[in-house]
Amino acid sequence: MSRLVPVILLVIHAIGVALTVATAFEVWLQRALVEELLGEVLAPVLGEVEVSGASVLLLVLVVAIAVAGSWDMVRTFQRWLRSGTEVNGSLRVRVAVYGAAACVVFSLFVLSAPETFTGPYRVVHPIVAEIVAALGYGGFLFANQRLKRRRQLKVSARARRLDVLAMNAVASLVLLELTLRVVSSFVGVPILINEDSDSQIRRDAGRLLHGDRRFDTLINEGGHFDSPFLPRSELSGPLVASIGGSFSYGVVPHAFHFTTAAERSLPGVQVYNMGSAGIDPYDYRHLLKTEAIPLDPDLVIVHLFVGRDIVATRPYRAPPRWHDADISLVAMLARRLVVLSRAEIQNWIDSEDALDAVSPNGGAPGEQYPWLADPLREPPSLGAEVFLELERRNADRIGVDDPALYEGFEDALDALDAAAADFPLAFVLIPDVFQVEDGLWRAVQEGSPIPMERDRPQRQVTAWMTEHDIPVLDLLPALRSVPALPDGSRHLYHRQDPHFNARGNAIAGEALAGFIAPLLVSGTPRARALSLPWTLEIGNNRQARALESGWNDPEGNILWSDGPASVLVGRFGKASDITLNLDCLPFDLRDGTEQTITIRLNGTPVHDLALDPGRNRYSVTLPREHLKGGRNVIRFEYGYVGRPTDVIPGSTDPRELAVAWFGIGLEEAASAAPGRGD
Repeated sequence: MSRLVPVILLVIHAIGVALTVATAFEVWLQRALVEELLGEVLAPVLGEVEVSGASVLLLVLVVAIAVAGSWDMVRTFQRWLRSGTEVNGSLRVRVAVYGAAACVVFSLFVLSAPETFTGPYRVVHPIVAEIVAALGYGGFLFANQRLKRRRQLKVSARARRLDVLAMNAVASLVLLELTLRVVSSFVGVPILINEDSDSQIRRDAGRLLHGDRRFDTLINEGGHFDSPFLPRSELSGPLVASIGGSFSYGVVPHAFHFTTAAERSLPGVQVYNMGSAGIDPYDYRHLLKTEAIPLDPDLVIVHLFVGRDIVATRPYRAPPRWHDADISLVAMLARRLVVLSRAEIQNWIDSEDALDAVSPNGGAPGEQYPWLADPLREPPSLGAEVFLELERRNADRIGVDDPALYEGFEDALDALDAAAADFPLAFVLIPDVFQVEDGLWRAVQEGSPIPMERDRPQRQVTAWMTEHDIPVLDLLPALRSVPALPDGSRHLYHRQDPHFNARGNAIAGEALAGFIAPLLVSGTPRARALSLPWTLEIGNNRQARALESGWNDPEGNILWSDGPASVLVGRFGKASDITLNLDCLPFDLRDGTEQTITIRLNGTPVHDLALDPGRNRYSVTLPREHLKGGRNVIRFEYGYVGRPTDVIPGSTDPRELAVAWFGIGLEEAASAAPGRGD
């Protein structure tokens, strides 16, 4: 063991020297920032003083530490070659471990700052953590020199106790970290959820179990805050699946929830409310595929909160480093507990005495929640300071021009759209509180050093929805049109809380009903997202939504055209060329006339195809330069049409037929040439 100690010390020196050299380089490159930060640190002690040149002094100190460390590393290597032992070696190694642990703990628990309650938790200026680590290495060098000169060191009882205490503290932190990671991998504990948590864990952490009571309603078998979901076969009217985060989970009794309010305005329509607190659009996609689509809904509505849902999908510039609290569940837990202690959160949602506070049929509010009828009587959910800080951060992120922010969000929307496949999909945009309450917006602006655009998220997201031909309801106009109460606020959200109260849910429910109604009308034009590869299944009613016009009803496995042209619509992106595969048979006029098809893509003719007699397969290319990110229109224009009554003796079929279709397929392809026959 004694010969291993010098090797460990050499490794410690190598890491320390490399770190200090890198820190010196960063201090030189960021001299202005370092001097500004030093000024902020020294201001409480020295007042408003000039710190010009302080970065140079710090640079000299760091370089000196690097030189001293290099010299000590060389001497340690020489001693190892001569004798292979070190004076007080094991104690010096322990001092290094304690010093390194102290630097990491200081960075994780003091220097790291949260962007939101859920994270990320990063050191705002990484140079600060690097300087702290370099100075920590300097402290180790000082202690190292003293210890290796005291050959007959006698450790006092107090020193031994401190040594044991420090070692136990380090071991306890490591053990606690491992324990929290194991727990968070199997159990959905909301306070331990982070960006790396499994989607199922994230969703389970935000909702109660089947049979638990939330307000006046038992959580249904799917873990959702709604009455039991009936099978499609037991429903007599349309079914809408409503997906979202904490707004869908709701902070009001079920009778006051916006989906319930929408159902009351849409007799015969069932709106199934499914969602969990603390999840993001990628989790919505999982809910869509695993829980909503199996219900066979007529429409899927996804509710997007323009605050957290946009930020949660933001692609971060880099993974967390050693000094960021994101790497440690212990640090994240400590941060969240501090926020909760400051937030002064009220625990009135699931109190035992509230079981019968509200009548399940939407009647008069119970005495337990008088603010359901009068929001002015509601106690605050969060402390005023914490709530204002939360809104300022949201405004700072979503109210500025940040293309990277929306890039990740739009990728998540693309994933949702693709997952919906042949099911009609629509979105609802839920605004943040500062976008609705004018007084809060003024307070947010006063605390921000940069100009912000209040409605930027709605403007940018609705533009994307329009381009992709996806119906979207922006709730902001409806909420802003609500008159203010006597105190000057609209009171559509819980007091000092970013979720709808009963008043806000009522407005959202009315707007949602008006949005849903026309989307449920049979035949409403809507280009569906066609997930490639895509093949038309004759007789599949959901796929039939892609057949806009010029098609007769299916006859077994045959779909005859109707009239001089047939139109297929869908959204399938424009990243590459698309191969269009056709399996068809021309209507035979019995006079030798050759049937042709002119294929137009979004109005542009891309191919003229001559059909051979009988059933054959053909492949053509839809060039990506003519594709759109949103609605694409493929139009088949036929060279002739014929009536069976004019061609087939004894026929009574007066339809105008051109081609019998057995299959149409779309798939990505780099290139494909027009072909005829097999």
